[in-house]
Amino acid sequence: KRLLGESGIAVNQVIPEGGYLNYLKDLPRAWFNIVPYREVGLMTAIFSEKEYGMPYISITPMGISNTANFIAQIEKLVNMWASALSEKRLNYKFYVDNQTKFV
Repeated sequence: KRLLGESGIAVNQVIPEGGYLNYLKDLPRAWFNIVPYREVGLMTAIFSEKEYGMPYISITPMGISNTANFIAQIEKLVNMWASALSEKRLNYKFYVDNQTKFV
């Protein structure tokens, strides 16, 4: 959540964290799904992509390389929506560089 918040992305839901059945109605509001652990949630993300056209990211953001790839995938998906909505495109290169500068 922190990484997404620092990137300016609001989290719709974290499932199953504090979830209730009535929260499921909000799932289609998401621009994309994140599956940080393939053992949990991948089948649901695949289903959502097939049924609702909702893309997903299944990279675990651990380590410098995977975290940079994770952020790059987020940038790609957010910019896809931003261009469709005629909004400003995002560039997370500075963020990634800043986070990995002293490692």
